[in-house]
Amino acid sequence: MSENRINGFTLVETLIATLLFTVVIATVVAVFSFGANAQSKNEAIVEASQNARFIVEAIARDVRLADSFEIEDGNTITFTKGEDTYEYYLPKDDKENIYYRYSNGDPYKLTSSVTSVTNNTDNPLFSGVGSSDDDTAQSNLTIAISFKTDIGNGKTAETHDETIQTTVSTRSYNKGY
Repeated sequence: MSENRINGFTLVETLIATLLFTVVIATVVAVFSFGANAQSKNEAIVEASQNARFIVEAIARDVRLADSFEIEDGNTITFTKGEDTYEYYLPKDDKENIYYRYSNGDPYKLTSSVTSVTNNTDNPLFSGVGSSDDDTAQSNLTIAISFKTDIGNGKTAETHDETIQTTVSTRSYNKGY
């Protein structure tokens, strides 16, 4: 009896190995895709938060350094420093962006493309006690920026809502504090 058997895999063994390989690769691709989507969502949230924090810190710095400031309608604040005036505002025709303007110059948009401000008349950007020469109260300003960012991946529309708030006081040394 002579054996002419060739060593190798049978068709069934090859099909099972191919099926297992396909399942493993599909699982790896799904995990990678989920991780990539989560990372892009987190990056959008971080960018929007950093943008809002930058705006809050810029306004707080200007409050501390200004000679005086005036809050108008809750969504506009005008600072005076010597002969210069500058303002931060949420325009009536563009309620999703905060702008900065120096001495009646051109406005500069501060919010990034992924950040939309959601403040309104019930939730103003600015509140507090403005400063003037006859004040006896310490001037202070509360800045509350409510914003959202779109974190959808094109298939679903998701948003992240957040509010950043701080209160700062002016550095007026001539009021006897």
